[in-house]
Amino acid sequence: MIKNLTTKTLLIILLLSAINALAMPVNGLLLNRKTNNVLNKTTSPTKIKSASYNHLGGLNLSKVRAISNTYSNIQISPNPLRAGNNITVSMTITGHSAVTTNTVDVYISSDQILTKVAADGDFYLGQLTLPNVADGGQVNFSQQLATAVGTYVKNGTTWYVVLSDPSGATPPIFNPVTIGAAPVITTTPQCFGLSSRVLIKWPAAKNATSYDILRDNIHIASASAAAVSYLDSTVVANSTYTYEVKPIGGSGFSGLAVQTANAASCTVPLPVKPVLTVTPFCVNTMAHSVYKSYIQIAFTVENPTTTYSIFVNGVSRGHISGITKPVNTYNEEVITPGTFYNIIVKAENSSGYIYSSTDTVTAITCGSGNPGPVMLTATPQCSGIASQVLLNWNAPANVVNYDIYKDGALYKANYVGNQLIDNSNIADTTSYSYYVVAKGGDFGTATNSNTVQVKTSYCSVGGPPGPFKLVASGGCNGSELFSSLLWTDGGRPYAASYDIYRQGVLIKANYVLGLAYQDKTVLPNTLYSYYIVAKNSVGSVTSNTVQFTTPTCAPVPPVVQNISPLINKTGDVVTISGNGFTNTSTVSFGGVAAASVTYVSQDTLKATVGAGASGNTTVTTAVGTSSLPGFLYDTGIQLGITAQAICNHQTSQVQLTWTAASDATSYDIFRDTTLIATQTPARGVTFIDSNTRIITGRTYVYQVRANTPVGLKISPPQSVVAVECIKPFLRLVTGFCDVNPVRSNVMVYWQHKNNATAYRIYRDSVLLTTITDTSEIYTDHSAEADSTYTYYISEETPFGIMTSDLKTITASDCGINRPDITKVSSLYLAKGDTVTITGTKFTGVTSVTFGGVNAKSFTVVSPTTITAIVDSAAPAGSVVVTSRFGAASINYTQFGLPQTIIMKPEATVVYGTDPNRYNPAISTAALPIRYSASSNSIVNIFTTYFSVQAAGRVIITATQPGNTTYLPAQPVTQILTVMPAQLTIIANDQTRAYNTANLPLTASYKGFYRIEDSLSINNTFPVLSTTATATSLPGTYPIVASGAVIPNYTVTYVAGTLTITPPPAPVITSFTPQNAIAG
Repeated sequence: MIKNLTTKTLLIILLLSAINALAMPVNGLLLNRKTNNVLNKTTSPTKIKSASYNHLGGLNLSKVRAISNTYSNIQISPNPLRAGNNITVSMTITGHSAVTTNTVDVYISSDQILTKVAADGDFYLGQLTLPNVADGGQVNFSQQLATAVGTYVKNGTTWYVVLSDPSGATPPIFNPVTIGAAPVITTTPQCFGLSSRVLIKWPAAKNATSYDILRDNIHIASASAAAVSYLDSTVVANSTYTYEVKPIGGSGFSGLAVQTANAASCTVPLPVKPVLTVTPFCVNTMAHSVYKSYIQIAFTVENPTTTYSIFVNGVSRGHISGITKPVNTYNEEVITPGTFYNIIVKAENSSGYIYSSTDTVTAITCGSGNPGPVMLTATPQCSGIASQVLLNWNAPANVVNYDIYKDGALYKANYVGNQLIDNSNIADTTSYSYYVVAKGGDFGTATNSNTVQVKTSYCSVGGPPGPFKLVASGGCNGSELFSSLLWTDGGRPYAASYDIYRQGVLIKANYVLGLAYQDKTVLPNTLYSYYIVAKNSVGSVTSNTVQFTTPTCAPVPPVVQNISPLINKTGDVVTISGNGFTNTSTVSFGGVAAASVTYVSQDTLKATVGAGASGNTTVTTAVGTSSLPGFLYDTGIQLGITAQAICNHQTSQVQLTWTAASDATSYDIFRDTTLIATQTPARGVTFIDSNTRIITGRTYVYQVRANTPVGLKISPPQSVVAVECIKPFLRLVTGFCDVNPVRSNVMVYWQHKNNATAYRIYRDSVLLTTITDTSEIYTDHSAEADSTYTYYISEETPFGIMTSDLKTITASDCGINRPDITKVSSLYLAKGDTVTITGTKFTGVTSVTFGGVNAKSFTVVSPTTITAIVDSAAPAGSVVVTSRFGAASINYTQFGLPQTIIMKPEATVVYGTDPNRYNPAISTAALPIRYSASSNSIVNIFTTYFSVQAAGRVIITATQPGNTTYLPAQPVTQILTVMPAQLTIIANDQTRAYNTANLPLTASYKGFYRIEDSLSINNTFPVLSTTATATSLPGTYPIVASGAVIPNYTVTYVAGTLTITPPPAPVITSFTPQNAIAG
């Protein structure tokens, strides 16, 4: 590349370029600097390898002196290059004369032949605009191309970024770039139920800000920078798709990111969504009224092939499969009373999964009793211009949560707290009813509050009322005169009330009964003026004023429309409603004149009953007569009556009994003044009201009327409080098994009521027992293991008999039906053997394993016999037989061949004796032995051998763990005695002259092990001594060694000899005098 050329080389190339430019026409020619050939522009383009070419790309030779510019330090980044990168080109431009702005086309090419055709591997990336450079100037130029490199680049090869003169006057410059390795992008067809999906995965691209996912060249999604996968769930089964992932920003992928996938055909539907029921309850632990809090989780089961997982507060309670019952129950026992728990069940099969709805429940605090009474109040409120209702109630003891009912329907379930604001779909000036159910207690019982009615306020104000128009006129209702006022609704903001003015005087304040009013206090043929003021909490507005003259109303015949009450005796006052009445009207009842008549208005009279008779009520005026049938005359003779609340199972009823009237033609039975039945005397004087809708604590009033030829004989009102006929609470629990003998049982729980006299427990409609005391539990010991039963209880009370719901449960197996293995055909089994397994309760066995690996095949020959073939992959281990009732294994019958360790029970070695690498045991299977020792101070263990490091006594244990063919061997021990080695200490002989001091006494050692010597071990040196002294006479004296203590050695001593030599004989060398005389 150009950056490798020296400045001198560049100048030479530039000079040659200038000579060529002057020597021949340059316009329309392509100059090959490498071959010095002049090529016609119209000939096929030829690429020049950039490594040997002066980089003059981008220079248009058709311009004067263009060759005076040079381009150096051309760099392409990034390099290596990846799909999705934007290329940046930078260079240094040096100019020797002013030139016009040049442009350079940029391509990426798979080779060094630029045809500018994509099919040849040449792809256009964009254009560079080069700056003007003055003579002698220099510019460092850099520009990024807007178009990114596509995924057409081939990974693992060298491509070229090409700078090309658009005019073709100068040859292109080829800049090699490396394309890195391709990413691993995968597409995996998947099924989720019957829906086909494709999972796309890709490696993370460095510094990418996001990813675009394309399917068949169409953008279908964007993924975040952290994503490395995308699930396409919009595919069609059996269709083929091409996916591409494009990183946005960053360094891009290192190659092709395209993959195809054929969407799967999905035929297995998702599991059916489980229906979840969660119930908190307390279980008597049979420790004398000691209760434990549980949560029972019940869910519907689709089929045995579906796997179910229970999650409690997000924590799995394991996986359950092979369930054959339509409903499965699970008791969550590890709970804290008073704590909220979120329960959900996941159903899963081969095609995916589905969750049940989440159920939230609060664990009961056991031993707390039932919830106390609840008193509810409701208050209408305004929140701005929106109506709402504030509910408040007391917080009684023993409450876990509340269900809140609105207009008879459940509004809030499992609510916690004793105040609620209802602002959901609340309309102005509308009535709503509420009641609250308090839930809790040992058995999850409930208490209903009172029911309250509330009418909401008018809250939609926002400003004073809008303008409105009044219309008024006079009118007649028969002979009655009135003024009729009608006005329009001013619209929002609405008026809350109206003040009505006549002749400028307020005659009706705060009128709220609509947009019409009748003024009946007017006079005939009189001029009146009216106006109305509309008001709300913000302000008011006044209507127009209307004037008119009232008419004169002619009299009309009377019309009787209603009388009240219908039943009356002499002296009772009857209100007669209708119109056309005058102050001269006369009244009769059953043809007997009223004792007195009071005129109230033209549409109301009050008359006092005289002697009376049943029949018509008749009113007569000067212009006519009107009668109304239905008046009933009370003779004053009373019937005796009793009313008793009773229960017929869960139906609340009232039983009436009354005294007979001998002349009665029929009896009418009334409840709360409403006729509910008519009974002939032939049916007696007893009646059961079975249609009572029970509301806790509600009082009903009954009357019986005997119809006779002379009138009515009526009982006094008889009130009775209807009882709440709650069906008995029933809960079944199994899993607590009898021990001696082992058998299953079902525990039946109920809650005793104070007024109950007996409880009858039924199983499969057959009476099991009758309980007459205050017990709340019965244990059915006759329930057979793994058998399904249906129970109910019948509760006898003074009000009647009440029956619980039917409850079905499968008695626990208690291990009774768990398989048991008594024998296999061989103590030791080999791979591929056909094994006969003998035992009991093999019916329904689902698997047989050898060493944890499923048998190649097995056959349940009978409830006591199984034949199975050992799989070749089975390792050593136990034989296990499994059914839905549990698993059985036979520990003394194992898969594998036996082996035995052979080692002498006792052995003796001498410390320091070679070889010091001991392996005294062997396996009959020729497998390596492993050793351990009771003391590491005597021997040094190297797993498969040991060495002796001190004298003493130690227990060596040899083991062999076995392998896929052989079972572990029984460990064998050996008592190893390491005897001390024999060491001899020899006192070294010494020699000295007479009358001189003893020399230092020394000793020699014989018998040390290898590298040990007297200085290398921890020892007590021997004491050397002799009897000779400095003045001892010449001769030999013993040197004695003693007192040495040397670990791991037994010491013996050899005495040495100290030799004292005599002094030398005297030698006369001279004497004087030489001649001597005796004496």
